[in-house]
Amino acid sequence: MQSDIAIRTHGLGKCYRIGEAADLTLSFREALAGAARSLGGRLLRRAMATASDSPSAEAGDGEEFWALRDLDLEIRRGEVVGILGRNGAGKSTLLKVLSRITAPTTGRAEVQGRVGSLLEVGTGFHLELTGRENVYLNGAILGMHKAEIEAKFDEIVEFAEIGRFIDTPVKRYSSGMRMRLGFAVAAFLEPEILFVDEVLSVGDAAFRKKCMGKMDSIAGEGRTILFVSHNMAAISNLCTRVILIEEGRCVRSGAPQEMIQHYLDRCAEESMETAPGVFDLTERQNGYGDRQLIVQKVELLDRNFAQRSVFAMGEPLKVRVHVEGLSAIAGSTVSLILKDSQDQWLADLNSLMSCRGIKEPRTQSEVATLEIERLPLMPGTYHLAISIARGGAAGVGRLDFVNRAAVLEITEADVYGSGHPMSHGRGLLYLEGAWSIEGSLADTPEPEES
Repeated sequence: MQSDIAIRTHGLGKCYRIGEAADLTLSFREALAGAARSLGGRLLRRAMATASDSPSAEAGDGEEFWALRDLDLEIRRGEVVGILGRNGAGKSTLLKVLSRITAPTTGRAEVQGRVGSLLEVGTGFHLELTGRENVYLNGAILGMHKAEIEAKFDEIVEFAEIGRFIDTPVKRYSSGMRMRLGFAVAAFLEPEILFVDEVLSVGDAAFRKKCMGKMDSIAGEGRTILFVSHNMAAISNLCTRVILIEEGRCVRSGAPQEMIQHYLDRCAEESMETAPGVFDLTERQNGYGDRQLIVQKVELLDRNFAQRSVFAMGEPLKVRVHVEGLSAIAGSTVSLILKDSQDQWLADLNSLMSCRGIKEPRTQSEVATLEIERLPLMPGTYHLAISIARGGAAGVGRLDFVNRAAVLEITEADVYGSGHPMSHGRGLLYLEGAWSIEGSLADTPEPEES
């Protein structure tokens, strides 16, 4: 491999068999326990690969599914590369193969440099060990000496914000705590190559912002990053190059803005709109939350309850979300997330913040309706994401999430009645307001005393 190449794959393929269950719990746990006792990373990687790719897991007569197929990839040292693709395209599988968590079925992957991975929440942690012990375990896996780990330990604990619980077994951590510790370990133990999956969607906004700042700092140090995310703003701001993956293959590579637009255009072409303003979500492949397919259909309605997806500025909008099984989930919330054409998060309206009531008795099939009196959007294309969560925040206890659940087109209109319609290129939102022009402030009468 050339000295300036950090990652190269050739003909990489990964095949699974659908419909066959394999109990990997024991072998995986034993692999982690053995690695913890020996603090040897080589044993962990070999045992994890054996557990993940044992004949019982993939041999047999089940239907074949190729998560990756003939994938060729080349990434230079110091590049920050975003990986975009639809759910099931093979993005996470690629990172697992490159991280040596699972072995490829065909082809080869060459990775030059010490690797840190932040994949699924809790990956690489031994649940029976404390946070402190897991930090030392992960450092040993990276080939670090005890003194090197100790030099970084306080920074890791401070960044993860778990100082009180550092000597508590990780099995008692919440998913957010595991994610924070996992990110801190991956970032501060100074790997030469960092793999980050969509896990940064977990946790509060302040910590996500801190993580992005740290990743930006890592990128500035000349280290290599592979970043899988559906957050287009993060991809655009952080990455120097973006790779598109479809059906397990790299299909395009280029500048972030160009690739993001191409990806969003492809998503729009594959919209689930079955009739004007009606989006059937029953056949989707959900890749978020707990994979509960609660959201079945979304309807966009005008003031006369007619279904359509094209609205003029300032018009009222009703969004009807057809859900299945929501009544059985205590404390659940329905959220509508409004995004622009670049996937920027514009607004979040959830049923915890504003709900006029829930009709009793509850039933298996229900319809949650959101009414917006006037759309404050400038002309353009927007899309709606729907989230079902347990608790108050969309990212906490997430049960179902549908990105691009519905597409909304806003056309220009004379919203102020001035004879001058608002047009494209004047921002994303308009404000309800009116100017008046009067004499100078010197001529303005003083307010009367009460």
